[in-house]
Amino acid sequence: MRNSSLLCVLLLVGAYPATAQTGAGATPSPTPPPATAPATTPAVKPAVKPAKPAEKKVEKEKEGVIEGIAVARPDGRWLGITTTGNQFKVTFYNQKKKPEAADVVRGTARWNHPRQLKDENTVLNPSGANALATPPLLKPPYVYTVRFVLIGADDKIKESYAVQLKPGANDPAAATADVKR
Repeated sequence: MRNSSLLCVLLLVGAYPATAQTGAGATPSPTPPPATAPATTPAVKPAVKPAKPAEKKVEKEKEGVIEGIAVARPDGRWLGITTTGNQFKVTFYNQKKKPEAADVVRGTARWNHPRQLKDENTVLNPSGANALATPPLLKPPYVYTVRFVLIGADDKIKESYAVQLKPGANDPAAATADVKR
């Protein structure tokens, strides 16, 4: 008897499911009706996600391509050194490898041609907004170690580089650059 009274108390409280009643005199109790919200509470609307504004895709700016031998500068910018025709050309690039205005007024180039005893040298003058170039005086074969010196507006040396040119020097895979400051 004690177990059935405990079972009735548990059923009334709702802590024991009605289907668990067993025994000869057990009758299933009706399930209570679902609780309704008080009249003062507004009806709950179904959850609808607000439409998100179209997100602007931030396109990562592609890095440019450096023409010729790529030489890293100390401030993170780049130089592109090429032999076009029979002259040297030094092009200036920013950190993203996009062409930028030259930050030097002129430069010098010195190299030793394999068929001559003495070094040759020349001045690199502005050629367009973002490059310095030599007069057309290079002689094949284009296998040199060229020493470039870049000179600022105050006639002081800003940077110097030694670049080894090999056949196919305009192809970065075929050329190497040693930076000496």
